[in-house]
Amino acid sequence: ALWNICSWHKNQGEMQAGDKSDETGWEVYETCREHGALIVTGHSHTYSRTHVLSDMSSQTIADTTNPLEIIPRQTIAFVSGLGGRSIRGQENDGAHLASIYTEDQDANYGVLFITFNVNSDPTRARGYFKNINNEIIDQF
Repeated sequence: ALWNICSWHKNQGEMQAGDKSDETGWEVYETCREHGALIVTGHSHTYSRTHVLSDMSSQTIADTTNPLEIIPRQTIAFVSGLGGRSIRGQENDGAHLASIYTEDQDANYGVLFITFNVNSDPTRARGYFKNINNEIIDQF
């Protein structure tokens, strides 16, 4: 497959903007990164996206440009936790976080969309987080 996605509910504290503690361990993040998989988690009742990272456990930034380029041994991680129960505040603002959307940014509920095979090119994808007010909060 050209695209791999790793997805699970819980996360590590440094991988999200909210107040959740370490719950998964770094091995799952590093395994996904080694395979160039996008990492999508939830649990935090916030939205955040990292820059492209070359090491998840130390939050080593490989690239900060947008559009993003995902290559083997590098990836990005998302927390898409604004599905509709509550919205929590921001507790983390690490330099590795490229986008943060929490109660502190007057967040509203929303959804992460990722479209693959953009312009009939299987190596390209487009992603964005859109809230229920039809506002695009993050795009990559």
